[in-house]
Amino acid sequence: IYAMLRLVELIIKSGKTLQEIQEAFPQKISSAEMRISCSEEKKPIVVSSIKEYFLRDKDVELLFIDGVRVAWPYGWGIVRVSNTQPVLSVRCEADDEQSLKQIKEVFRTLLSEHIESDILRKHFEG
Repeated sequence: IYAMLRLVELIIKSGKTLQEIQEAFPQKISSAEMRISCSEEKKPIVVSSIKEYFLRDKDVELLFIDGVRVAWPYGWGIVRVSNTQPVLSVRCEADDEQSLKQIKEVFRTLLSEHIESDILRKHFEG
């Protein structure tokens, strides 16, 4: 309710429509959530491996609050473990289709060291 009231306040004070306010924000392209099968024993190993890889990369911003979130100037990707299922969750977002494809390929390559290619193909192609 609070957020809704703040939005109404913003609309009234700005004199703009909701659509005009939305247009001020840049449009991003997002992947669907990819829920990739991974055994319970393997999940922390995979996430740790990805974390170690990106710790060597000084050209990205990292966040480890809920998995490994990697941010580039043109987009981001995150891999996290599910607490309820034997899966890894992967999401990506970018400024354009080419950048999204690039981010997804980085994660696919890193995951391929631990996950069967047939499983990854189902999620990363198409």
